[in-house]
Amino acid sequence: MKKSLLIAATASLMLSACNKDDGTDTAATSHFPEDGIIRVTTSVNEAVLTRASLTTETVSHFWLNVTTGNGSDPTYNYVREIERQSADGEWKTKGDPMLWKDDKTTIQVTALQYGSAVFSANHFTSQGRILPHIDDQSTQDKLNNADLLIMKPTTVDPQTDLDGNGAIKVTLTHGLAKIDVTLTLNTQFFKDHLFPADISDFTVTSYNKFCVSPTKQTAFEYNDGNLSTIPVKAFQSAHTDATAESSRSTATYECIVVPTLDKSSDKTTLTVRFAIGDKYYSWTSAETALASGHRYAIALEVGDDAVTLAPDGITATPWNAEQESNPANLNTY
Repeated sequence: MKKSLLIAATASLMLSACNKDDGTDTAATSHFPEDGIIRVTTSVNEAVLTRASLTTETVSHFWLNVTTGNGSDPTYNYVREIERQSADGEWKTKGDPMLWKDDKTTIQVTALQYGSAVFSANHFTSQGRILPHIDDQSTQDKLNNADLLIMKPTTVDPQTDLDGNGAIKVTLTHGLAKIDVTLTLNTQFFKDHLFPADISDFTVTSYNKFCVSPTKQTAFEYNDGNLSTIPVKAFQSAHTDATAESSRSTATYECIVVPTLDKSSDKTTLTVRFAIGDKYYSWTSAETALASGHRYAIALEVGDDAVTLAPDGITATPWNAEQESNPANLNTY
């Protein structure tokens, strides 16, 4: 009996060794597609899907650049627009499909998305591309259109880095900076029957253009030195009207701005400007550094004659960090 068990165990070990040798070990199963077509699955790097800006559910397209991982074959270079096909996350290459070089060569994948901008191969190099900043973000759709998404160059091994459907995982992150302003209207406005609906021309300053360069440590760089600031029309994403019990109204505004590009100080000043009824107000920050991929919450209070920084002041957090889900309380990150 012992001899029979020993023979059976030996046969089992030999069979296991043969399976590993011929590549049938289930732990090492390759998901490389039989037709050799490159496919993707896509997400936006968000811990919690909150408020306005592009999310995994709302991004509809992006541009993908594919080269060999070590640059050994300069003729192997795809740039394609990738489009969402269905609400459940099916994506398809627009135009001719991209093909894997083979089932063993690693590739390098880079992604960009900015409104309706069209990208070519040069834009995915250190040369980058100068883009105009979208200055009208006064609606949900217009705000989303100003959201720059990036995936920096990522190496993908066709043998180990594909999902069960043979697709590459493309994870997009926010490349610009987000400003959330919570504006509190003090009791004087309630007495004058003025509410958030009476706020107009709400703008936040930003730069007029930027150079996106996804292969560099930072996606932004100085271009031709002709930068200037522009007022960006912000989106009122939430508001609470004053009542007899609570005589202070609040309004929440969101916009996307260009990260700091000031060569001399790496800082910039922000000016928030708006009108309530027929009177204009403005508030200007001290010099502040704005980092790519971060959100900045600014709490302001406005009285009859002036705008002041509320006790909560200015706070910052990574854009993809988990955040307070109540849009009327943006300053409590």
